[in-house]
Amino acid sequence: MNLYLIAFYAHHRGYQFESEFEIDHFSMLKPYDGKYTSQPWKHIGPKTMVDVVNLFAEQDSLDISLSVKACEVFFVHLSDAARLCPVESLVCKSLAPLEIGKFDKRTLKMRRWLFL
Repeated sequence: MNLYLIAFYAHHRGYQFESEFEIDHFSMLKPYDGKYTSQPWKHIGPKTMVDVVNLFAEQDSLDISLSVKACEVFFVHLSDAARLCPVESLVCKSLAPLEIGKFDKRTLKMRRWLFL
């Protein structure tokens, strides 16, 4: 699940989503605000996740405390991704081009809900 998405419009294909994850975005960190039960890391964001993956790759198997902290960070990111997955799905569905005459009740209801 990639939560860092950019939507753009291509005339011949409708709306498309592409991942944007570049070096510049490593500075986009969300400060920890105390909402989680423990403080797994000082920041939540793309750079932190990259640090965790690097830590898993380089860790000394004898240092359990670093592994525990890295697992906490990893699962915080996965939990947030799972929580936001239905929102991302609704956004994707709302941006998909509709064929002419395909405005059924469900589509109209979903579009009304999105724009309330």
